[in-house]
Amino acid sequence: MSLVGDRLDQLRRIPLTAVMRETGAQRDRYDKAKWHTAKGAISITGLKFMNWQQSVGGGGAIDLAMHLTGLGFPAAAAWLQRHFPLPMVAEPPPAARCLALPPPERGRLSAVKHYLAHDRESHSAASASAVESKSSRSASIRRAKSRMVRLPRPGAESFASALTGRRNTYEPGSTAFNS
Repeated sequence: MSLVGDRLDQLRRIPLTAVMRETGAQRDRYDKAKWHTAKGAISITGLKFMNWQQSVGGGGAIDLAMHLTGLGFPAAAAWLQRHFPLPMVAEPPPAARCLALPPPERGRLSAVKHYLAHDRESHSAASASAVESKSSRSASIRRAKSRMVRLPRPGAESFASALTGRRNTYEPGSTAFNS
């Protein structure tokens, strides 16, 4: 979000009770959510308000300031900034997250092989290579003799391969299929 957007979010989150006090509204002595203003009785719940006499409601301090003062959006935001000076705090960007694979569990190896072979219908050579690679953190699939990995379609052959007699293959690191 931009610096202006962050600043507007800060203004929107100003407690509505503080805005009510600043405009001279009086809190109802029996109902703590109800305030008496020149525009009528207003109920506040969190960051939402409702003026029951005018059937007008809104969310956030900017909307409430607009309603109570009759100002437009930019003027209401400036009014809030004057009455509730907020420090300019720029939040640091979120830290980049790295993918961390869980440690291998040798006891689950047979279940993983079964899943790859039967549920995912993965090519057996590719599955074996991936499962038994020396680097347990490796996410790539390797074959012993070739970089070409055959990707058969589960079930029946595709229409194109039935006509040509050839199957599509995929070269790792590429985005294209070769015939």
